[in-house]
Amino acid sequence: MKRRNQRGIATWVKILLGVVAVGILLIAGLLIAGGMFFADLGKKAMDPQYVKQVAQKIAKIDDPLPPGFNYQMGLDLMGMSIVSITNPDARFNLMLMKLPQSASAENPDNIIEKYAESGVPTVGAGRQQGATSQPMEIKSKGKTTVGGEEMPYAIGETQGEKNEKMQQLLGVIVPKGGKETVVVIGQSADGNYNMQLTEKLFSAIKGF
Repeated sequence: MKRRNQRGIATWVKILLGVVAVGILLIAGLLIAGGMFFADLGKKAMDPQYVKQVAQKIAKIDDPLPPGFNYQMGLDLMGMSIVSITNPDARFNLMLMKLPQSASAENPDNIIEKYAESGVPTVGAGRQQGATSQPMEIKSKGKTTVGGEEMPYAIGETQGEKNEKMQQLLGVIVPKGGKETVVVIGQSADGNYNMQLTEKLFSAIKGF
C-alpha cells in the first residue's frame, strides 16, 4: 500500500483555496449589499418628500397637484430622473422622465418614432440597466404646449405589465437651451386615451 503524502497540501493549492474563499466572501458581500441597496431604493422611491424633490428636478410643478392627482413614485438614478403621477379614480398614470442627453441634433418627432418602435428606457429597483418599456402602435399625432415649451406627441396602443391593452401618449420636450430631453408617457386603462386629464395635469407644469 502506498504511503500518504506526509507533507500535507501543497503550498500552491493552499493559495488557490484561499483566493477562492476570499472571492466567495466578496461575492456574497456584494450580493447582500446590493440587496440592501435596492431595498432602500424601493423605500426611498415611495417617500412623498423625496418624490416631490425628484419632480422639481424635472420640471417646475405646482404644489399641490390638481385635485385627483397624486405622486406615486420617483427615482433619480444612473443619470435619469423619473416621476410617476397617478389619478387612481380615472385609472390614469403619467410619467415624466428626464434623460441626460442633448437632443439638439435630433428632431423630437424622430425620438418619438424611435421610442414608439423600441420602447422607452426605464430605470428602477429590480430593473436591469438598459431595460425598456413595451413598443407602441401609433394611432394619431399632435402638438401641445407644456410649461411654455412645445411638445410633439403620439397616441397609440401598447401593452401593460400584465399584457393588458393600454392607451398611451408618448411626448418629447426639448427645453430651450437645455441639455436634457424630457420624455412624457401617459397611460389610460380604459377606452380612448384621456387627453383631458393630461391637459389638466400639464396646466400645473410652469416650466423646465
